[in-house]
Amino acid sequence: EDEDEDKEQVALQAEEEEQEQPGKAEQEGNKTAHHPDDVDADSAAVRHAMERRVESAAGDGAYRLRLRVRLEVPEALLAALEQHGGGTLLSVSVRCLHALPEPWAHGKASSSNCVYSLSLPLPCDPAGPRTATFRSTTLQTKPTTLWQANLQEEQFDLRSPADEDFRRQAESGPCVVFAAPNIQHLFLNAAQCQAFKQALAQQHTLALQLVRGASSSPSQKRGKSRTADARADEESCTLLGAIPAAGLLYPGTTQLQGAVLLAIPAPPATTATTSEMKVPEPEGRVSSAAKGRKKTGASAVPPSVVPPGPESTAEHDEAINAARLHAHVTLQVSQALVKSRSHPEAMARVGEFVPPHPALPPYRANADQAVAAFRQQAQAIAKLLVAEYRRATVASAPHQSSAQIRQKLLYDLNTSGKYFAMKEQIKSSIVKVVREKFGQTKHIAEEGERQLFVGQLYAFLADEIHKSLKQVFSLNRQQEEGAAKTTSCAQFISYARQAETVQEYDKAATFFQEAVVHYPRSTAGWYEYGCFLLRVGDTAKAEECFREVVAVNPQHAAGLCMTALLAWHAERTAEAESMLEAATTFDADNALWWAVRGLFYDQMDLGLHAEKCFSSMRAHAQPRSAPFLEAALLFYHVGQPLLLESALSHHLASDGESSALWTGRALLALCRSPRDLQAAQEAATKATSHDPDNVDAWAVLGHACFLTQPESAVPHYQRVADAEQESRDLDVALLRLARLYLQQGQYAAARVVSVRLCARSPSALAWKCAGVALFRLDETDEAEVALAEANLHDNADPEVWAYLSMVSLRQGRRLEAEKTHALACRLGLQEHPLLQQELQSLQQECGFGNALVQA
Repeated sequence: EDEDEDKEQVALQAEEEEQEQPGKAEQEGNKTAHHPDDVDADSAAVRHAMERRVESAAGDGAYRLRLRVRLEVPEALLAALEQHGGGTLLSVSVRCLHALPEPWAHGKASSSNCVYSLSLPLPCDPAGPRTATFRSTTLQTKPTTLWQANLQEEQFDLRSPADEDFRRQAESGPCVVFAAPNIQHLFLNAAQCQAFKQALAQQHTLALQLVRGASSSPSQKRGKSRTADARADEESCTLLGAIPAAGLLYPGTTQLQGAVLLAIPAPPATTATTSEMKVPEPEGRVSSAAKGRKKTGASAVPPSVVPPGPESTAEHDEAINAARLHAHVTLQVSQALVKSRSHPEAMARVGEFVPPHPALPPYRANADQAVAAFRQQAQAIAKLLVAEYRRATVASAPHQSSAQIRQKLLYDLNTSGKYFAMKEQIKSSIVKVVREKFGQTKHIAEEGERQLFVGQLYAFLADEIHKSLKQVFSLNRQQEEGAAKTTSCAQFISYARQAETVQEYDKAATFFQEAVVHYPRSTAGWYEYGCFLLRVGDTAKAEECFREVVAVNPQHAAGLCMTALLAWHAERTAEAESMLEAATTFDADNALWWAVRGLFYDQMDLGLHAEKCFSSMRAHAQPRSAPFLEAALLFYHVGQPLLLESALSHHLASDGESSALWTGRALLALCRSPRDLQAAQEAATKATSHDPDNVDAWAVLGHACFLTQPESAVPHYQRVADAEQESRDLDVALLRLARLYLQQGQYAAARVVSVRLCARSPSALAWKCAGVALFRLDETDEAEVALAEANLHDNADPEVWAYLSMVSLRQGRRLEAEKTHALACRLGLQEHPLLQQELQSLQQECGFGNALVQA
């Protein structure tokens, strides 16, 4: 022992001398690196010199042998190994130990007198685990940098919002720093990668072991007594932590990081969780209850750092565990253990389940179309110039002449940039005329030929401009081709939603069918029709609609998720997983799809995949956003109460209770089959009590009351209509409120609400409410205009024709009254007996209007 102490003392002295003369060792190292032939030639002399220096180091303690070695390779080895051998480089790094217990940081046997050893067995070799070990004796009382941890990017322990304050305080205090090299690299070949993946799939965690023991430097050993040894051993202990490393099995994952909690494990008699970690029993003390217990297995930590000695008390163990000691660990692989699908691979995988439609032929304008586009652009600019001239005329002084107004207008057009903007607008149409009409696509080098072409082009364009201006300023101009009013796909969807709002499901289905027939390439029409079919319970037709969405656009994330939903219901798990993966591949920055994918995995009992998706969701979520609530609204929109409830549960776990959460619970009660209207009212009432300004909560409360007792929904819908903040269900609230006002005889209020709805979302139902309210207020002319607008949106409504017939009766137009009455009867007026009776009474009063009775 004395000889070992002397050798260590010699080593310390040699290090001090080397620090005083750093240049000498460096020069020797450079000489050796640059002249390797000299070493080979004089190997005997070098070996003799080495032996003499070793003897000298053992004798007088003046010198210590040190070799500097430099290795060079012509090209990188790792890339070639990964490419041909299928291996990867596994890196493990440890930064610090935080939240040190009070006795460790400021006690008699503080961390400055102890050595810390972290060991992480890696089950990557069939012959036995390979262990990454880190040692430190550095106690740092103050942090060198400000706390900048992003808990959303971590995957281990202490990463919830409730732990943020604790982490900030603990990681700003005393800590044990693992200095460089605090990272270890292990290259895993293909077989070792497979063994590592199998081990992670079976046990899901890696065991991290921390051993704290007394420092054993020679200077401390020389004067230390047995009492000091015993005191240091009393402070020694072994702690264990579990790293959830199974996240490396998620496709495309290359890094996991975060804080790992370390605690003294309880004895097997009181807990069974330590057996799941599969960590060999350490040879040192584990806990106070383990005294005298026979030790089995080999330690994953070198025996020199495992402190033997007596056990600590249970109170001591509890105090250490209560401190929530944690280490920041990073696991990284150069190549993902499980490869993720690339964009083309995801497209091909989706195409296996839903073959895409053939692409439309590229649009190519011909000569006539190019000339027509030029005329249209010239007419638009002419209208702008007329508007500018009128504005200049109104703003001019009375004494100014037409020439002065024109001169000022030209000046304003040039100085304001409007002239330049108009020129740029017409330039693109001229380029199309040159390309399509004249067939000129190349530069004309010869000056004479170029001037001839420019002259011909100028003459042609001037002639076309004159034709366009004549058409603009002609008093008998014809309506432009294609200017007839047509219904867009968005309008069809709006009509269908409003029909569903008033529970006219057959009419809503008709509008959706019109949308997909007129616009078969519109994904919006197919998607909304599929959602409607899911709400009414027709899953077979809904799946056809969502597959059509994916066939038209294979990158439609919402369509992919809904296709996955129906595949999951049909127990086609592989197809569902492929669709979900494609959705997050094509729209990877949208936190909503990561939340939806994670919720699906949660229902499939794939906890590892779900947690990884939720981690990606948190990484892509925008500030003040709530992806789980967005997912809940999506599932409510398609009538999926199971997934809706799961989304609300995860939102509660992450963000706690809120008004939005109670609103979601009310929607859940409305989404169930059968509907729990009482629970929906109670939940919506709690939401409004929690936040009286939550207009969405008032709208949901109105929906619940409307389905129970329609009259009781009026004050809630009125509050939604009067709120400064706009609700997502404002159109529904306005339409139902207008109809309720009509039923209650409040025609003036119904007129105000329905006109507002017509301005927001014009439809047959909205204009019909406005027309009926105006008719009841004896505003016949305005009522006729409103009812005519309703007919333009839907000419198959018998109520509209009946009211138009009554308007004609009041104005004495016999022929129109008879025609509109006949159309109303043909379209099913008998299904509205009260309105039919009112119309017949008015016909009898006027003495005309029913051609059949008069005949």
